[in-house]
Amino acid sequence: MLTTLGLIVIVLGWAYQAFAIFKDNKKIQPVFVGLYASGVLLLILGAEGNNILNFISPDGLSLVLALFVLFFALKKK
Repeated sequence: MLTTLGLIVIVLGWAYQAFAIFKDNKKIQPVFVGLYASGVLLLILGAEGNNILNFISPDGLSLVLALFVLFFALKKK
C-alpha cells in the first residue's frame, strides 16, 4: 500500500515539474523535489522486510540526493 502511494506521489511531483516546464520555467521546482523525496521515502517504508538495508538501496541513495538538491534549491531562494 505504501509503495503504491509512494509511486502516486512521485508521479504527482513529475506532473508538477512538467507543468512548470510547459509554462517556460526551466528550473527544478522545490515542490517537485519535495514530492519526489516524499514518494521515495514511502517506497522505502513500504518495502518488504523494513530494515536498514532498504535505506542503503538505490532508493535510499535517491532519497538522500533529492533531499540534498531540495536543501540547496530552498537555500538559493
